[in-house]
Amino acid sequence: MIKHGMDVLRQAVEFLNPGQIPVTTFDQPRFALAKCIQWKCPDTHDEKVYVVMLGGLHTEMALWNTLGDVLDGSGWTMALTEAGVASPGTANSYLKAAHLTRTRHAHQTTLLTLHNLQKEAFLLSEGSKDFMCFNASKNDMQKKSPTFMYWDLVMKYETLILIFIRAHREKNFPLYVQVLEELVPLFFALDH
Repeated sequence: MIKHGMDVLRQAVEFLNPGQIPVTTFDQPRFALAKCIQWKCPDTHDEKVYVVMLGGLHTEMALWNTLGDVLDGSGWTMALTEAGVASPGTANSYLKAAHLTRTRHAHQTTLLTLHNLQKEAFLLSEGSKDFMCFNASKNDMQKKSPTFMYWDLVMKYETLILIFIRAHREKNFPLYVQVLEELVPLFFALDH
């Protein structure tokens, strides 16, 4: 059925815009089947003649799930519980992105809190208070403290995932691709 749908779509695209490569977005289970079709029928459905993409929802869930693996065992869920953001069971579900909207909200809250803590620590430190000094201060702290470096890395990945969501919602394909290119090493590092 999926192969038939891909064939019909290719014919429609060829009729409406000759020479254009068809692009189809699938949810996770159908994406896996579509990729199998591409591998079994390389003459007609190869990746050079037919682009198959994983849908934005499932990509976002995979991104949060991967970041959940980074955060697992860090004390993040306990911090969310102690801050009153979520109950212990709910906080643990954020690690696997069981409920997408709640998971996104927890990460937005975390990102905002970590940024505020970094800014507060910088303002309490001695020296100039301009933006360039803030970045230099962050770089120094990363060299001095593995914990600071870890949470700064978490902030980086949370920011990238939120930019990915923005790119998807605004249909900004160049930004979408750019952010995914920056996030791919995280997937490989954690074997996703």
